[in-house]
Amino acid sequence: MLSHLDASMNDESDLAANEIKALRNQIQVLQRKVDRSAAKIMSLQGSFDQITDGDVRKRFEDIFGAIQDWVGDIELDLTRHSRNFQRDFNGALRRTELDELLYKLNLFAYDEDESDRLGWDINIRDYSDVLWLSSQSTWINVVLSRLIWHRLRHDIFYSALPVGLNEGTEKGLEYIVNAMKEHDDGKTTTETEANHRANKWRAESMATLVLTKQFIKDKESRIEDLIDHVYHDLASDWSLIDHETLKRHIGSLEINVLRPAVELNHAIACSSTEYCLDEPRLKQLQNRYRLGDFVLKDFVKWRNVKPSDTYSVISCLFSGIDRKGTRKADDLALVKPTNESKATFPTEESFEG
Repeated sequence: MLSHLDASMNDESDLAANEIKALRNQIQVLQRKVDRSAAKIMSLQGSFDQITDGDVRKRFEDIFGAIQDWVGDIELDLTRHSRNFQRDFNGALRRTELDELLYKLNLFAYDEDESDRLGWDINIRDYSDVLWLSSQSTWINVVLSRLIWHRLRHDIFYSALPVGLNEGTEKGLEYIVNAMKEHDDGKTTTETEANHRANKWRAESMATLVLTKQFIKDKESRIEDLIDHVYHDLASDWSLIDHETLKRHIGSLEINVLRPAVELNHAIACSSTEYCLDEPRLKQLQNRYRLGDFVLKDFVKWRNVKPSDTYSVISCLFSGIDRKGTRKADDLALVKPTNESKATFPTEESFEG
């Protein structure tokens, strides 16, 4: 009887030992997988080549140039099909209140303090001035370039985080970064140190995140949404491009402008250096002492002019880009804002013409 009991206990003991051995083997396999994953993450973070100030400057300038090239292609296509952008705009101007039309074109923004609004110079916002401006061949450059850049600024460069995150994830990451910058955790002693630690964490986390399959999938979905938004902006009744023309060119806009903008956004998000847009307010545009801070483009001839040759600034075409410092005064301008200006004030004859 006892021999049978001993044999049964031995069998159970052997079975338990084998199960323990099997579990230990499984744990070792899982641990090796964890170690390889951790090593891969560290390798990705350590080898990620962060964007430089020079790269930021060049890539933004390339995007601005690509926008203007695309508008030039649209203008040529409209001309070939006997469309006249200025004439169509004047038709829209007769159908719509002036402020409302400028607002829809993102050339004008309402603000309680009129001296601090974005966009159009309040001193040249009457019907005659706008009619004169819209009669110039460069008007299409202003309207379409501003529409496209406004969409990029609003949908891509509005955040320090990469395009592709869902709203909940984005808010969570922003909460973490902002909390780390508060430097009240007892581990950091200065605001500079806290900012550095937060930006380093953000850069390393985003450099890993943007390589994941889920993020890449979400990014493509967001790009499709962006294309739809831009198409709607450009094809609406008041933006004056017909659907057939836009369909012929929306693909090149995606390739040469939208996707490079998204990739630039990702590169900035994965950098431990912070960058921000500089969109001058109206009172800054009207300050003649600040004209040297802008790239001034003559509205009529569409070429850059000196501050001394500028009569007034009309509005901002493209934002500037700054490298953020610890304080606002420490920000470094990498790309100056591009503003449309008038070298000479339009005459009565110009208005009548």
